[in-house]
Amino acid sequence: MILQGRMDQALQQLRMAQQLDPLSLGINKDLAVALIYARNYDEALQQCRKTFEIEPSFLVMSTYMAQIYQLQQKYAEATAELERAHAATPGDAEIAYGLGQAYALTGKKNEALKISNELNQPGKTFLPKEAAYLYSLLGEKEQAVAILQKAAENHIMAVAELKMDPRLDELRKDARIGELLRKIGVSQ
Repeated sequence: MILQGRMDQALQQLRMAQQLDPLSLGINKDLAVALIYARNYDEALQQCRKTFEIEPSFLVMSTYMAQIYQLQQKYAEATAELERAHAATPGDAEIAYGLGQAYALTGKKNEALKISNELNQPGKTFLPKEAAYLYSLLGEKEQAVAILQKAAENHIMAVAELKMDPRLDELRKDARIGELLRKIGVSQ
């Protein structure tokens, strides 16, 4: 339902699932993501904190907290959150992409490029949506679009999230992204 843009229904179902299994990290994380996509940032931040209370070592939540901070233009908070998480789990690709994005947003282009180069090494986990966002922040729009087109050709599900992720609002304005979304059956 999230990818169809039916946020009210998605949130209702996720809240019911949370009531059935309040300690599920997956459900709590998914609820936070849905709240971000619904652009309900204050509640999403509360949900991230609640998930950390359940499991403080579930550091992927730092990426979502940082996304919220970035969307609220609280760049110092986003960077601090991701630096802390990256120090604890330097091999986590999602956290590393987030840190690169935070650096790009704060004008630390060299640091962002260093992280991007490290993530592009063979054997590293490649997250196309996160990579595309990082490249777009670095002013490499053509590279960002190419990554998403290739991911769509390879049927990588994360591409469908392009429609909902508020961080990608600007990139979605590109006609090629609209065409890509149509090709994969996700209307804009």
